[in-house]
Amino acid sequence: MKRAELHRKIRKSHRYLGVALGVQFLFWTLGGLYFSWSDLDDVHGDHQKAHIHPVGGNVQLAPLYDVLQKLKAKDTVNFIFDTHLIQVLSEPVYQITYSKEHDRGKKIQLANAVSGELRPALNKTEAVQVAQRNFTDDAKVKSVEYLTPPTDITNTEQNPYQPSLSLSTTLLTQRSM
Repeated sequence: MKRAELHRKIRKSHRYLGVALGVQFLFWTLGGLYFSWSDLDDVHGDHQKAHIHPVGGNVQLAPLYDVLQKLKAKDTVNFIFDTHLIQVLSEPVYQITYSKEHDRGKKIQLANAVSGELRPALNKTEAVQVAQRNFTDDAKVKSVEYLTPPTDITNTEQNPYQPSLSLSTTLLTQRSM
């Protein structure tokens, strides 16, 4: 191939590459302008969140130690990553994240924070109720489906008490109708 022909092909490919990158930068700029001029609460969907009432200060909570002992009797618990006091259907619930190995196979267990009893994962009806309580009236539940977590190929042992599925609800809002 002649030197002049090689330079022509390089210039032509450089021109098309510049146009492609220029179009991409233009879309990035337009997207950035849109999000910088938009109300951040609308972008986040904060206007659709319902007010959540906190757990009362006079509630008698079960000792977390007792709950952890029940969890250890049910499953192998070598590492505890977090414990949170959350509300599920207006009841205080401990949410415990734990695993058998340090960085693999994290599991989440719910426990009633008043009685200390371990609680199963949310079912479909409970997931719909939680979604409806956490969002305003104009956000309607469109569908509910089980989502499976990514499988860990090194963890072949199945825990019969811990469901390997979690629930996801899709909300249909007035804007998306």
